[in-house]
Amino acid sequence: SKVYAEMFTKRLLEKKYKVLDAGRFPTGTTDYTSFINLWKKEKVDILTSIQPPPDFAAAWRQCFQQGFIPKVCTGGKPILIPSAVQALGGNLANGLTTCIWWSPHHPFKSSLAGYSAKALCDAWTEKTGRQWTQPLGFIYATYEVAADVLKRAGSLDKEKIREAIAQTNLNTIVGPIKYNQE
Repeated sequence: SKVYAEMFTKRLLEKKYKVLDAGRFPTGTTDYTSFINLWKKEKVDILTSIQPPPDFAAAWRQCFQQGFIPKVCTGGKPILIPSAVQALGGNLANGLTTCIWWSPHHPFKSSLAGYSAKALCDAWTEKTGRQWTQPLGFIYATYEVAADVLKRAGSLDKEKIREAIAQTNLNTIVGPIKYNQE
């Protein structure tokens, strides 16, 4: 997204990196040759991406096919979940990185049940037979906030709920959530 690009560009320029922003790919792009040729020409070492997994997979495969393998490639959406990584096939995922915004190793506990991030992930894997993913903690935290808001509102009155939301200050499985902090 444009916001992601602006954020990364600002931070990278502050760190004295040279930034080449070739623009955003329209969703569903199938031929990345013009981008890859530009990256090769400019000797790009680092790629960042938040493409949807299928689009990223197509682009990443074409990078390899056309002999462009940057030193670093990192992304948010493209490899967030195990199935997206597996869909790349072979060893194409080796060396890819992603931001870690929540994991079983985070030190927070559930405000509803008191268990740790690790316990939530372990329970998820045991119950579903699938690996935990980063969104799990935030989905769970949404329920923590909802339960806390309804408890503090004391009713289903819209104004009381709105006020309770605004006054939220809760330690959750993903960490502290506090609204209207100055």
